[in-house]
Amino acid sequence: MIATEKLKNRVIFALLVVIMVMVVAIVVLAQNNLTKLSGENTGNNSDWKVTFTNITTKSITGNARDEFQPYFTETHAFFHVDFVAPGDAVTYELEIANLGKLDAKLNKISRGEEGKYDFIKYDIQGIKEGDVLLKNEKRIVTVTVKYDLTATEAHEIEEDLSVIFDFVQNY
Repeated sequence: MIATEKLKNRVIFALLVVIMVMVVAIVVLAQNNLTKLSGENTGNNSDWKVTFTNITTKSITGNARDEFQPYFTETHAFFHVDFVAPGDAVTYELEIANLGKLDAKLNKISRGEEGKYDFIKYDIQGIKEGDVLLKNEKRIVTVTVKYDLTATEAHEIEEDLSVIFDFVQNY
């Protein structure tokens, strides 16, 4: 009877050790996947790098002015526009590149000043939410920022604007 108790205790102990090893393995794997999914490049993880690589002003319509050079970070494109009247617009050409080892999907496109100006409209061509950017793929995207023709309270607008591209890993 004592021998079977000892055997039973050893089996329970062995099972607990196996479960603990499995938990540690799952935590390590989950942490590795979370690192791959985050859009941030820490310098240690070359698997994920989706970034803007260039931005230029393509055209200006009406009396609009683009007084400062547009610029970008990995996921944000920034523009400084001066709109004089409805119908004014500035078009930018952006290059997005997937320089990592994982395919990426565009999860969301948003404006940095969301809801601040209902009469400033964005027209984005060349990519849309849900599109996949394969590893080593580059894409040219056109972003037109315009002062809506139907604006009822027309006044000059000088503002810093931005567009944000949120990419996630494509499974």
